[in-house]
Formats: sequence, C-alpha cells, structure tokens
Amino acid sequence: MIGVMMNTRALMELIVINIGFELGIIPKSVFFMLVFMAVVTTYVTTPALRRLVRSSELAHDYLKSEFAGRVERPQLGAGAEA
Repeated sequence: MIGVMMNTRALMELIVINIGFELGIIPKSVFFMLVFMAVVTTYVTTPALRRLVRSSELAHDYLKSEFAGRVERPQLGAGAEA
C-alpha cells in the first residue's frame, strides 16, 4: 500500500520533468508522456488504494473511520430507504 500511496507525490516529478524539458534534455514527446503518466497515476491512486484497503486486514478499521463515512458511497441495507 505504501507503493500505491507514493504515486500521489507527482508534484516533485513534474518539477524535475519541467526542468529537464527546459534544459533540452527531454524531448517534447517524452515530456508529454511523463506528464501524462504523472497525472494518470495520481488520479488512479485513490480508487486503487480504497480497493487494496477493503481487501486487507485494515478493512474493518477503515470502514469504521470518520473518513470512510464521508467518502464511501452509502450502501443500501437494513433500515435504509430506497
């Protein structure tokens, strides 16, 4: 899970990519690919992390947390109105 969470640190990656592009070390096509990958991996991190947490031993503690109560979709169950 730590590896997944490290993908959210794309800001530093974008700074280094930009410097490399400005110095002429990275061509325009490679610059685009690296920026695209930084944005996509940052965007995908949250859903991937939620899926990993739900299938781990942390699932019970996560679902009881205040954070999960705010961000998880309400599930229809006993006592819920449809």
